[in-house]
Amino acid sequence: MPSKHAAFVQYVAEDILSDIDVKTRPMFGGHGFYHDGKMFGLEADGKIYFKVSDKNRTDYEQVGSEPFTYAVQGKKTMTMSYWTLPEEVLENRELAVEWANKAIRVAFAAKKK
Repeated sequence: MPSKHAAFVQYVAEDILSDIDVKTRPMFGGHGFYHDGKMFGLEADGKIYFKVSDKNRTDYEQVGSEPFTYAVQGKKTMTMSYWTLPEEVLENRELAVEWANKAIRVAFAAKKK
């Protein structure tokens, strides 16, 4: 059964980020955004999140973005290294591609656990 945000995810991947080879896959009720097999973004509840590290976190903090969090039953809330993509970035194709490329670099630089 397709996600209720599948069309939005397709639009982001194929239109906004058309300058980048982006693949998407459904996952846990949302979607992952991948480039060359590395996940650099995700969609959850209709929000787009990109991978963040110390190299690009300031970009997100300056515009009031927040990290992706989820609750694990019986445990504390978990925070991931993905932050919301600001609306003004999502609405500007050139800027969205720039932020996606930064997130891709972060994804490729991340150490495997």
